[in-house]
Amino acid sequence: NRDHAEAGSEAARRLDLVFATIAERLGGTAKDAPDTLAHWAKAAGLPGLTAMGFAPDWQHKTAEAALGASSTKGNPVVLPHAALLDALRRAA
Repeated sequence: NRDHAEAGSEAARRLDLVFATIAERLGGTAKDAPDTLAHWAKAAGLPGLTAMGFAPDWQHKTAEAALGASSTKGNPVVLPHAALLDALRRAA
């Protein structure tokens, strides 16, 4: 989300705050907060999407469907298909 947020926007400010909070609580830098959180989740034993039965071949269709989903419309940052697909791959 952060890479797609308009500079100086409310969404960018809020994401920066979240990233700073993650860095403060879990260590690392705000820039690395998404990876820090992913490593923390894995170390805590949280399974990835594949382990929960989400087949990798569903990723493309899921990212495509997310573009029009009502829950995606509430996102303050519009994400392109490639960013959604990347998020799914990283969460696998």
